[in-house]
Amino acid sequence: MKTPIANATVSAASAIAKTDQSGQCVLGNVPAGLVLATAMAAGHAATAATVDLVAGQTAAVQFALKTRANGLDELSRAIDTTGNASVYGLQFDFNSAALRPGSESALESVLALVKSRTDSRWTITGHTDNRGTAAINQRLSQARAAAVITWLSAHGVSKDQLVGRGVGSSIPLADNSTDAGRELNRRVEVAPLR
Repeated sequence: MKTPIANATVSAASAIAKTDQSGQCVLGNVPAGLVLATAMAAGHAATAATVDLVAGQTAAVQFALKTRANGLDELSRAIDTTGNASVYGLQFDFNSAALRPGSESALESVLALVKSRTDSRWTITGHTDNRGTAAINQRLSQARAAAVITWLSAHGVSKDQLVGRGVGSSIPLADNSTDAGRELNRRVEVAPLR
């Protein structure tokens, strides 16, 4: 059985809406023609569908958002493929470097990754959304990286294996004009130190 996702962001053309508790929303003022509709939610892979809208009519689109896995296998695959991995599930509130409850599973995956490659050194890179000044976001992103390093160190990883780095809001993954996009941009990435 599929579970509806509340507060997902759905967009088409310039129309944007959030889903309700039943996982539904209505977009208005979408121009007729071939339109790309997207849906995204924190902790899920974004998905898209093309809709051919007829003027004066409505269309229904159903999205199946898949939970982003955050296990050792996925992190290792991302490292081997692209050289780094975004760690989903590490949760930070706006303007905070404190790891929120619920981040433990993602932290355990990073711990398993680092421990599986004991001969490697790692860069832990913190990111922010674009709210706030560049200077504040730079400090905040460094503090988020430091929070992950502190947790890893407390769980048996040598600090000599870890290098923290902050890049502020300079490398967004998603649209900073939406709450869901900003939440995805508040993240940490791990990469072997080259």
